[in-house]
Amino acid sequence: MPFAITPHPDQRCRLLLLCLALLCCLTVPAASRADQGGTASAFFTAGKKSFQTGDFAQALTLFQQAQAAGLDKPALFHNMGVCHYRLGQYAAANKAFLRAATFPAMTALASYNLGLVAEKQGDRQAAIIWLQKVAVHAGEDDAKLVLLSRAALHRLQARQEGGHNWTPSVALGLGYDDNVALVDHDELTAASNRGDSFVDAFAFFRSPALNPAVGQDFFVQGSLSWRDYTDLHAYDTGSLRLEGRSHLNVSNLDLAGGLGYNYLSWDHAGYSQGPLVNLQAQHALTTGAAWRLRYEAKYHDILMADYEALQGWQHRATVEVFTTATDHRLLLGYTFEENNRQDHALSPRRHLLNASQEIHPLDRLSLTLGLGYQDSTYHQAGPDRSEDRYEASLLLSYALSSQWELSGHCRHTVNISSTPLYDFHRTITGLSLGYFF
Repeated sequence: MPFAITPHPDQRCRLLLLCLALLCCLTVPAASRADQGGTASAFFTAGKKSFQTGDFAQALTLFQQAQAAGLDKPALFHNMGVCHYRLGQYAAANKAFLRAATFPAMTALASYNLGLVAEKQGDRQAAIIWLQKVAVHAGEDDAKLVLLSRAALHRLQARQEGGHNWTPSVALGLGYDDNVALVDHDELTAASNRGDSFVDAFAFFRSPALNPAVGQDFFVQGSLSWRDYTDLHAYDTGSLRLEGRSHLNVSNLDLAGGLGYNYLSWDHAGYSQGPLVNLQAQHALTTGAAWRLRYEAKYHDILMADYEALQGWQHRATVEVFTTATDHRLLLGYTFEENNRQDHALSPRRHLLNASQEIHPLDRLSLTLGLGYQDSTYHQAGPDRSEDRYEASLLLSYALSSQWELSGHCRHTVNISSTPLYDFHRTITGLSLGYFF
């Protein structure tokens, strides 16, 4: 016959107290975990705000507090890695990015960042290995990340192999110009008042010239461009530019400088040639932005006898402020230009203002809006000639793959001169296809 053990009344009280104690043990930690989750989320949100303003030290402290409160997600470790990287703490950045790489959705980006960290630590071989992993783990939405990793690989491999690897790119395009003019040579140009279609081509290369020490970079680069109109061949232009440049980082100040050669053609004949000198300094600001100073001096040795009066120097000094975010960029700039030509009446002094905003509405699509203003003054024997030029531009670029890019552009220019001969309105539209080797 089945039977049951009936507990004594005192035992019943003990059992009841034991059950209540167990219930408290189960419910109190659950509430505690919920509270910790809210605290962790608050720390993470506050950290993101400090991160966005460029206060990476404060952001890192808040992210570490979020981790201590129990937060465990890829964005946390990625952001911690970026903070360590920006603060120059490369070993800690490496550890954080390794943790982020364990999450499949973050593996490609973390691999890219691990490559950058290894490069900063002077381990180029490890950097190359990590950058090669980006394409392996990249998804359909990582086209730009793959492009960045390829560019970094080209740079590192060229250094490792003694500077024999080049990083070229080419682009071919076509378009329509509704009022053809030689704006690049505007000291002598009047608009044609005629429209014409054109084809153009552009090529660029860059290659390290030496095996540089860590923190220094010396390389050569060059560009070649050509525009050919269907009917107005007198306005066909071309250019060739070759430079040797050196980069150096001193106390977080990026310095660059170089010497080069510039050649311009017009109407299928040489127009000018000459040396050029450029200097640059750049430094990060604490608000997620940076400033940059640039100076360029270019000598125009005029090859066409009819325009020898334009021979001489052109000097340009530019100051720019721009954001450093990867998903959007804002740039504001001012340039002062001084010309010293043989004919002082053809030696304008200019002030240029420009602003551009780059955004990425889709993963593979970038959109850049630009505005510009240029004030020119020509000191002549009679009344000075003055000109105001206004420009608005739009550029759309779409990454078809890791190597192919399709771009469309439109630029509208209005030039208002005190000499009506130089007044013109002009709109250029075009489409080009680029390939990155």
